[in-house]
Amino acid sequence: MAEDSIRRETIDEAFLKCPIHNDRYERAKTLPCLHAQCLACLEQSVHSNGGKLICASCAQEHVFPRGGIEELPNSMFLRSLILFVDKHGNGNLRSDRICMEQTFCLKHTNTEISKFCVTCQEVVCSRCITVSHPPSEHKLEDVHHTYVDKREEVLGLLGESREKIDTINIAHERVESVGEELKKNVDAAKSAVEGIARRLCEKVQKYRDELLRDIDRTYAVKNDGVEKQLHHLSAARQELFDSCEFADNLITFGNHVTLPAEGAKTINRLEDLLAKKINIAPIETSNLEFQINDEFEQDLRKDCVGRVGTTLPADPEKSRLENISEKDATVGIEMEFLITLCDEMGTQIAEGGSDVVARFESSNHHVMPILANDNADGTYTVKFVPHRAGKFKVHATVFGDAVTGSPFDVKVAPRGGLDFEYGGSNGQLNQPRSVTTTKEGYFIVSDRFNNRMVIMDGDGETKEEITIGYDGMQHAFSPEDVAVSDCDDIVTADFYNHEIFVCDKHGTLKCHFGKDKLLGPIGVAINTKGLVHVVDHKARCVKVFTLEGVYIRTIGAEGTKPGKFRIPWFIAINSKDHVFVVDTGNARVQHFNSAGKYVHSFSIAYENKELKPRGIAIDPKDRIIVSGGNRICMYGTEGKLLKRIDKPEDGMDFPLGCTVTKEKHPLLLVCNGSPTGHQHTVRGFSIG
Repeated sequence: MAEDSIRRETIDEAFLKCPIHNDRYERAKTLPCLHAQCLACLEQSVHSNGGKLICASCAQEHVFPRGGIEELPNSMFLRSLILFVDKHGNGNLRSDRICMEQTFCLKHTNTEISKFCVTCQEVVCSRCITVSHPPSEHKLEDVHHTYVDKREEVLGLLGESREKIDTINIAHERVESVGEELKKNVDAAKSAVEGIARRLCEKVQKYRDELLRDIDRTYAVKNDGVEKQLHHLSAARQELFDSCEFADNLITFGNHVTLPAEGAKTINRLEDLLAKKINIAPIETSNLEFQINDEFEQDLRKDCVGRVGTTLPADPEKSRLENISEKDATVGIEMEFLITLCDEMGTQIAEGGSDVVARFESSNHHVMPILANDNADGTYTVKFVPHRAGKFKVHATVFGDAVTGSPFDVKVAPRGGLDFEYGGSNGQLNQPRSVTTTKEGYFIVSDRFNNRMVIMDGDGETKEEITIGYDGMQHAFSPEDVAVSDCDDIVTADFYNHEIFVCDKHGTLKCHFGKDKLLGPIGVAINTKGLVHVVDHKARCVKVFTLEGVYIRTIGAEGTKPGKFRIPWFIAINSKDHVFVVDTGNARVQHFNSAGKYVHSFSIAYENKELKPRGIAIDPKDRIIVSGGNRICMYGTEGKLLKRIDKPEDGMDFPLGCTVTKEKHPLLLVCNGSPTGHQHTVRGFSIG
């Protein structure tokens, strides 16, 4: 336990003064609200309040005990704390020593508390057990064990209570904002009344005062609701705060006896407060305006110029979701539904501005916000594109409460062979070149012509965007292939800057190298020893560096013979550190061992048609996956064609860099998008 210290004067001032006579507690009694007062002070207070038991700290009235004030429980916690403070004198006191202090029975002097009676929910000494708590009739526990259990239970409820305080604070701010907006709208409404009065002069003057009184009356009624709700929220917050403060003190200064002694009351109090229903949504709105009677200016015989109007707030239970009869969706296809807000009478609200939130929840409980477009007529249009196949939930709330029909289930089906798709025609990606994964399961996409790398989660939500630059850098950042080291560093090749960049997962540049060695780097892969293998597209070879940029060796050269390259692109390394390079110009994949020695090569063809391979990945079984032409195929280690992964209808017109995720059911992620096309996406396929 931490050796925290606190001055005696601080304990005296903060914890040990009776709120009635403002001095040390004498025979402190604990009220149901967890506040304490002296026995004599309570008796005097009851007499002054006409026989009512009212707490001097929070002004809450409690049921008067049948047996009188004496029947209220003694505060063993305060008694123990007072004895401890008096015993250890002036100066700083260590809180951990409080927990180690012996605590003696209130009934049997000098007899130490040793047990907790579960039956009676009180701490007892050996003499108490003999007199009134026989083990044959009462369940007894070691007080130290009870201390641990009660402490954990109080801590849990304390956390929940603090969360509820936070919720009330937010609600208080929201209702306070309604009050402030209401006051602003009152000024605007009055200004409108003044304006119409000036235009119509004497004929409007006789109605002016009446209309202003209507506004004031309406404001008084609405503001009374605001003030009452603010009062109720403040009272609820104060109750929780006071009880949390007591629980905090009990946890901090209570020992193995006092905490069990007070624990049951504290737990009951916190549970009661947590169960207490609080109206968090504003019961009033700030809507108040002067609505002009347009016909009055045309016919001055009308009885009134206008009226003071307001609208009821949206009621989540009366509001509804529409256009959700079709609950099946497809990867990459936009889904749409409508939220219609109604008041407590079921009447549609005719204006916007409500706090409407929509969320998309995946099967692993990851939640992604969705834009709810305010149509300014009480309806909100929600559109979203599911990026991944699976079962999801869609939530819709107004003022934090679920709209009727929310949440609803959505089953997202693959499109063709697609289980995942991100990007499209809206400029999310512009020439994505390659993709890799991190230990956390995030995807990193090199978004070449947007001059960035995009980090996203498995549901397609962008987590971070990384752009790299330094003083004197010749061209804008233009990433090609990307890889992640065992220490979570991100390594990417920049073709136009002729460099390799190494940054941390937040994009902070750690080093860059290769400008004097590389002509046009594209592919990047890292082996288990941390060596960076770089495909130099222009130099027609593979160059190997350390992560710090120290040059090690070169693999291959330009040519058509085994071990030579014509237009190499991407690279992958298997579990044995063997290197596989896509040799596009020779329509083959070349295999090298961990030392860079040529092993063999195999041609890339499908249905006897030679393809131009570009991307390459290796799955957990060391099977080789190659993207080439307009398809993606899987090969064995020796180059035997195993199967085609995509389907013709998937439209893979220009597949590039690819990777295999580290999930239980891995996906093959492939960047797709021809230089002249517009459907630039990252697509995912199940590989089986």
